[in-house]
Amino acid sequence: METIIQTLTHTPWWVYLLFALIFYKGVRSLKPRAVPLKKLIIVPLVVSAISLDTLFTQINLNGFNVLILSASAVLGLIAGYLMTVRAPIEVDKEHLVYKMPGGITTLLLIFGVFFTKYYIGYEKAVDPTLMQQDGFETFVIIASMLFAGLFIGKLLGYAYHYRK
Repeated sequence: METIIQTLTHTPWWVYLLFALIFYKGVRSLKPRAVPLKKLIIVPLVVSAISLDTLFTQINLNGFNVLILSASAVLGLIAGYLMTVRAPIEVDKEHLVYKMPGGITTLLLIFGVFFTKYYIGYEKAVDPTLMQQDGFETFVIIASMLFAGLFIGKLLGYAYHYRK
């Protein structure tokens, strides 16, 4: 219990602010809503940028890691695309607004990204040598690229809805 309290007290204030923001956004996504195209583009780009930054600054990109990276990204792309293509989304092409159904998917995805990144940051703070361990490095690659792929796949699904 003391470890949990220490972890929470040493967490920077802006992490709590970020958590509150994504909680708010996630809860809003539970209800049907109209979302401008600009807002649909921002999250996939931010998640992808964070994932790529992690990969290029903290991971040894050898052949095996590139294979894992590619497979995770492709799986994420396919899953994200299928989630979005099958959703009953309407597009107001004149105003570039998507009429989205409510659902828990967005909440789960953004919490998944948040808690995965928080966990990775925590583990690296406790043991800075952890990134040199193959198992942890593989976990970071899979998690980063799977989430990036999911969000980019969802973005491609939104493009599909726009074109139909």
